[in-house]
Amino acid sequence: ADLYAWNNITVNGNVTVSADAINNVDDASGQDASAGAVLYADADSGDLTITGNILVTADATFGGNATAYAYPYAYATASFYAANNIDLNGDITVTAEAINSGDAGSWAGADAYLIADAETGDLSITGNILVTADATIGGSGSVATYPYNSASATAYLYAGSNITVNGNVTVTADAMNNADYGTWAGAYAYLTANAETGDLAITGDTLVTADATSGNSPGSASASASASFNAGGNIGIRGDITVEAIATSNASTESYAPATAYA
Repeated sequence: ADLYAWNNITVNGNVTVSADAINNVDDASGQDASAGAVLYADADSGDLTITGNILVTADATFGGNATAYAYPYAYATASFYAANNIDLNGDITVTAEAINSGDAGSWAGADAYLIADAETGDLSITGNILVTADATIGGSGSVATYPYNSASATAYLYAGSNITVNGNVTVTADAMNNADYGTWAGAYAYLTANAETGDLAITGDTLVTADATSGNSPGSASASASASFNAGGNIGIRGDITVEAIATSNASTESYAPATAYA
């Protein structure tokens, strides 16, 4: 869904964009299930105002019995731009989920992005922000398919002047590889908030987590989470700030499970 205006954009109501892809075909060849949900709003030379909840979701599922290579992928993006001010009055939810429960269990990928850019003015969000990506492999997997999965969640908030978020900010990525031959799992969660010349204020809690778990031998897991806050003026965050990265390898041999967290 695209909203473009040379001057101002005003929406009085909820905005929902969703995509679902389900593939349960039994086949020996590679199978795909791809779901993409994108919301793009651009007030090219004016203000952007949305009064209502914003929901962008993508779900991709493969549940067939392909014996070689199955690839469910989900991506969800909400992107907001205004030359001046952005006012988002409602909860913002961006989620991507990919599930591979087939016998092959080759791969699963999920990416979720929130971008809000008030180029020269203020960014004001009254409501909770939730950005999540989940990628799960539940099939048996095999040496032939080398099952691996990746989940990435990113929230980027920018204003030329002030940023105000009256609510909680949650960014999470989860990659779960339960295959018998779960080669690799990676989870990445990132939050950036930059009030270029003004103040940055968040009245709720901030949670950024990445959790990656690999399957049986051999198995490796990688997780990275970071939160970055920048302001030309003051930074005021009233709630808790939690940044956590967890990497778990369930392999008995050849395991490698690094975990890194940046705040």
